Amino acid sequence: MTDADAARVLVVDDEPKLAEMYALYLADGHDVQCASSGTEGAELIDETVDVCLIDRRMPGMSGDELVEAIRERGYDCGIAMVSAIDLDPDIVSTLFDAYLIKPVDGETLKQTVAELSTLSSQSDAVRKQYALLQQLSTLQEVAVGLGANDTYVELLDRVRHLREESETPAERLSDSSFAAVLDDLNGDTVQRRP
Repeated sequence: MTDADAARVLVVDDEPKLAEMYALYLADGHDVQCASSGTEGAELIDETVDVCLIDRRMPGMSGDELVEAIRERGYDCGIAMVSAIDLDPDIVSTLFDAYLIKPVDGETLKQTVAELSTLSSQSDAVRKQYALLQQLSTLQEVAVGLGANDTYVELLDRVRHLREESETPAERLSDSSFAAVLDDLNGDTVQRRP
């Protein structure tokens, strides 16, 4: 994909009205397809898809299983998990790039699609940093006292290690929201944001 404003987006959610609402949010400037199950999403995914918005909890093939299948097939599209369930530190993964907690508004969807579309042209190191920082940010929004969680501490270490390994300053993420997340990492506990 060459234009972040014209992403091909696959929305996978077992609530068809919700998937249709996401498609309406993104219809201006994006080619959006909807699937009402993980199995249908697996049938529709191909190399032309730039971004997937996937519900985590679906009957049959879950969102987690769909993400795994997409990566096993070698597709490198941006993936945002969309769920009513808070991100648990134990499911943190670099298989997906962002985690959105329902309800999700149109502006958040548009911003996420734009970021994930742009991300597809970046190096693996930048993509991994982005995914880990997005997940850290989500964890910090929903949790208190993560400093004692082993998975969370390991995630922090992975982010620091990736930043140290970045080959050039251009590969280092410099967005102020990421800088703010990194500044927060020095504390022992994370407070819930209002």
